[in-house]
Amino acid sequence: MKIYHLLPLLLLVMACGGGQKQREVKEMVSQEPDPMPQASVAETTTSVVGDTAEIKMLKEFYSASLSESPHPGLDTRYLTRAMQQKVKRMSQDADANTVIRAQDVPVDSCETLKIDPLGNSWYRVSYTSGRGTDYEESISIPVKVVKEDGKYCVGYITPEALGGQYGDSLWYSGTEFPEVDRTEPLAFVKSFYDLYTLKHSTLSEHLLQELAAIRSDYLTPKALSCFNRMEQLSSNDGYPEYDVLIGRHDFEYPWRSSVSVNPTDQPDVFQVSVLDDSIRINVTEQEGKYYIDDIYNKECESFLPVE
Repeated sequence: MKIYHLLPLLLLVMACGGGQKQREVKEMVSQEPDPMPQASVAETTTSVVGDTAEIKMLKEFYSASLSESPHPGLDTRYLTRAMQQKVKRMSQDADANTVIRAQDVPVDSCETLKIDPLGNSWYRVSYTSGRGTDYEESISIPVKVVKEDGKYCVGYITPEALGGQYGDSLWYSGTEFPEVDRTEPLAFVKSFYDLYTLKHSTLSEHLLQELAAIRSDYLTPKALSCFNRMEQLSSNDGYPEYDVLIGRHDFEYPWRSSVSVNPTDQPDVFQVSVLDDSIRINVTEQEGKYYIDDIYNKECESFLPVE
């Protein structure tokens, strides 16, 4: 119906050859309601000629994520299965939405959205927060695009803690994992954390189950009970999937270099450092094999009920 209403006017303009009236007609057309869904706003936020399917997907995802009322099903539609789980843990550690690196959607930020290719299916997603205010800030987020089930999805989002780093070396994609040495206490704790943090560095949709299998092999029932209690207390506070063994919810491959294990004045107690967290590990020997028998992280005190 809109086309029929405008056709006589367009013919009149063409007959008169008036450039000014052509501009007036274009303005009238632009005032018509946009029948496209909100996710299509990204098509007007950047002007890349010949966008690839990867860029179009990112535009749709981030336009919808930066809208005033983001749809709750966006992660399921645009993230890989592994990233759907990981982004929740990343956001809990950052206390912000990892997808946009903000706690709340900045007003009018969608209008400044830009997608710049970095190579090898990596892109820099950027937008401006707080435009025209004293808090104006440019947000830049490296994002990796992959194909899953025949469609393009976001396979990785660099967490804010890693700044502008990008590249497939940000996670472990190998199939070889270290053996755990159970013959001596210090070697046991070191090799356990070598395995545990490497597994934590993978992009597996079954990561939580795989980590649970490792804990089942190397933790006593007492330590498992401690782990589960801390996870439950954290979940009660609104932060599920807390991992007391690393003092956080999620872990990144580049952080493995921060992990250290040091003996204490007690032969069965070790101090483990993971980033800024310090975890105390007690070990015990059973039938010639060492196990983790107790876990304490100062972070746990914030979960414990006040007596």
